[in-house]
Amino acid sequence: MDRTLYCQLRKDDNKYAEYNITIDVFDLPVLQTAPKRGSITNSTVTISWSAWDEENEDGDPPVVGYTPYFKLASGLNWSIQDTSTSIKALNFTFTALAPEERYSFSVAAVREGEMGEGPKSPMLNATTICAVPLSGPGEVQANVAGERQENVEITWRVPSDEQVNCGSGVSIFTIYYSSKEVEPYDEGTKNIPDPDAASYIFDSLMVGMTYTFQMTLTTAGGESPVSDEVTHLLPSKLEICI
Repeated sequence: MDRTLYCQLRKDDNKYAEYNITIDVFDLPVLQTAPKRGSITNSTVTISWSAWDEENEDGDPPVVGYTPYFKLASGLNWSIQDTSTSIKALNFTFTALAPEERYSFSVAAVREGEMGEGPKSPMLNATTICAVPLSGPGEVQANVAGERQENVEITWRVPSDEQVNCGSGVSIFTIYYSSKEVEPYDEGTKNIPDPDAASYIFDSLMVGMTYTFQMTLTTAGGESPVSDEVTHLLPSKLEICI
């Protein structure tokens, strides 16, 4: 809105000059709701927000953009990223964040002109997930099992916490197996949702076939690299061990 100021200059109580000044006075736009959480990885968080509403939110138009802010949830100082200054989009992805860290996010609406950025919106808190595991299960072995040597027992060593690289630990072990010597090929996966497991017995594989086994582990951060291959031949003639 416009406001007119009447100014008069005097010298020795005598009128010296007078003039009118018209200035623009406006209220900065205010976003009244916190941004919404989108996708989250171990190093990124995407947020989105609704456009400033002239009818229902405080401030004067026109709004020409938005500035997303972030900080550590335990910190005091807000920051912006290089590409987040007065953007026109209604979403933004923060990058280069630390894994398993809690952050706060806020957005300010920006109207045209200098010093047109409004106050920050209410905060959204979000935590990045852990990083992808550095390695899969170690010392994977395939051994004969069962009275007639008809089964294969897969054993492994659970990696250290540093290798798992995730505060919430292992959620699933996965065994990949295949035998492609002759048709019909036999291959598949077996998920083991026990984070403390260290072995699994296959009891329905095809006899007379050589199988290859590899393993991974999965955390909240994703699936690890596969382990080294191990192979095992199921004999055609099953023997009873006495």
